[in-house]
Amino acid sequence: AYDPRFSELRNYCLLIEFKKPPAGEVMKHLKRICEREGIQAEENALKFIAQRSEGDVRSAVNDLQALAQGKKRLTYEDVSWLGYRDRQETIFNVLRMIIYGRTCMGAKQAVDMADVDIDMLFEWIYENVPAHLTDPHDLARAMDALSMADVYRGRIRSTQDWSFTRYVIDYMTAGVAMARQNTKPGGWIPFKFPARIQMLSRSKAERAMQLKIGYKIKNKCHISANRASKEILPYLKIIFRNNTEMASGLTKWLDLDQDMIEYLSGNKKE
Repeated sequence: AYDPRFSELRNYCLLIEFKKPPAGEVMKHLKRICEREGIQAEENALKFIAQRSEGDVRSAVNDLQALAQGKKRLTYEDVSWLGYRDRQETIFNVLRMIIYGRTCMGAKQAVDMADVDIDMLFEWIYENVPAHLTDPHDLARAMDALSMADVYRGRIRSTQDWSFTRYVIDYMTAGVAMARQNTKPGGWIPFKFPARIQMLSRSKAERAMQLKIGYKIKNKCHISANRASKEILPYLKIIFRNNTEMASGLTKWLDLDQDMIEYLSGNKKE
């Protein structure tokens, strides 16, 4: 509005400023959606999504839909591994250009729009191709292309020869786009976050929890936290799941918090 070219026009206009809603308002909107959809969402999870949206309500709703797809409970662990919101919005557009691309060049150019690296983009494509290519022959061609891309990814890791990257991009973009020959356009199909990345994230969170408990044991038993988490923690799990009285005593002795107790007793919800 303040472009010098529009200075004369601005004199005849009523300027109305539309401010971005604060994260708190976005969070309230997300909470209302979860209540209507019957989704139990942790406060921290919704707060994380709201803050990452940077005032873009539509983007926050898109994130919530993608993250909560098929779930009745959304935890902070489900969202904490994500990057900034603009990365997610961009990846959806990139996936459409690749999976529904009509030319090799158009599909390959989509990589330049991505705010994720090649390995992460590969995971996104690998996760979503089966849902969007319903014809078995199309799917087979796409997976063959992805397998070749993965072969070259392996060669890059083993040789550190990054010139193979162009082959990775060719197979995972143009190869997938040209695989679509018989699949008929259907209804709207949402894009899903890569399950393998989520699994690694949960595994990382579990290891972090084990190490936290290991430090509690270390302070009492004077052994390393790593050794405690590997050698003693498995027995703690057995105790917490079979002997509530002994578990109560150990909780006080080790000064365990609620998250640690839930983890050891097996009551921590995914």
